[in-house]
Amino acid sequence: MSHKTLFTSLIGTLSMGLLMMLSSCNGGDNKFRIQGTITGAVGKTLFLEHQGLTSIEPIDSVVLDERGKYKMGGEAPEYPEFYRLRLEKQVIPFSVDSIETITINSDAQSFATGYTVEGSIPAEKIKHVWLAQLDANVAMSQLVQKYDAGKIPYADFANHRDSILQSYKDVAQEVIFEDPKSPVAYFALFQQIDGNLIFNIYDKKDSRIFAAVANVYDTFYPESERRDHLYNLALRSIAVVRQQEKAAQEIARADSLPQPEVRRIGYFDIALPDIDGKEVRLSEVAKDHMTLLSFTAMDTDWSVAYQSQINGLYQTYSGRGLRIYQVSFDGDSYVWKNRVAQQPWHNVRDTDGVYSSLIGLYNISSLPALFLINAQGDIVARASSFDELRSLIDKQL
Repeated sequence: MSHKTLFTSLIGTLSMGLLMMLSSCNGGDNKFRIQGTITGAVGKTLFLEHQGLTSIEPIDSVVLDERGKYKMGGEAPEYPEFYRLRLEKQVIPFSVDSIETITINSDAQSFATGYTVEGSIPAEKIKHVWLAQLDANVAMSQLVQKYDAGKIPYADFANHRDSILQSYKDVAQEVIFEDPKSPVAYFALFQQIDGNLIFNIYDKKDSRIFAAVANVYDTFYPESERRDHLYNLALRSIAVVRQQEKAAQEIARADSLPQPEVRRIGYFDIALPDIDGKEVRLSEVAKDHMTLLSFTAMDTDWSVAYQSQINGLYQTYSGRGLRIYQVSFDGDSYVWKNRVAQQPWHNVRDTDGVYSSLIGLYNISSLPALFLINAQGDIVARASSFDELRSLIDKQL
């Protein structure tokens, strides 16, 4: 054997050995790891879950002992994905985009708010966004309680509500524009308060933010499932915003022209299935009748009280010609059907939920939302309270 051949053989052997050592150090797999200590949770089960687009899937779990130490893991995703640690009803969200080890420490009492993160900058930033979202939810819950108790008028409620939403958006936009391709940007876009997206995909300003992140995901993660979801959502958002602008222009133009003989309606028509699957059109229900258009969700804490008020209006005014067309944005058909089964007015469900184009077309920033349509087909009011609504109906009927 020549010296050259021997040298080449030695290099090849050393290279193979080095690769085997690296593989051994890395566990020889394609996994991410999550580890740490959770104090005060002896005997409780800590779950690692994948937070997908439409479902939450269990990945791993461990029963915590006196030391509270845990180690779990899963297959490293091809593109940035979202996961969470869950202890009973408390969760800690984080993202994973490679083979990495993330350390999360916390305690059972303040599990979702008092945790620390090491080994992942995106996970640390997600914590910042997550806490801002939790603060917004707490503030909104307290505000709703004050309003429901009659301690503040609707005008104050609306101003405080907008302030709460903007406070979260200020935090979110900082991380979004810092790095739109980061999983933190995606996470920040899709946070909710009481089941509603904080960033309104049908608001012109918010629509541009969705489009910005969608374009970046289209460039850097073209095969990602989340890219498809975000990109399609952004396209729908842009289309509805343009439809809003076009409608506003047409209304302005119509107001400046002589009124034609043909009858027109001053609202966006809705055609959705009722509890039996039959399509019901708002325009057919509202034709020549005063109609209350209600947007709501049945699977909420306030639903029972709200439906009681709607029933009161029906009992008082249906005999005088009032009709009610109620749109629910519930994702769970079982809950919706059980709640509306005995209601005598028109109930329909929009399966698009918080992504419904109706939210943009009717400029709905929070639920419930009430609109009063007169017999001529014009929206005469967007009611802020049931007392105001009763006064308006009495004047119209």
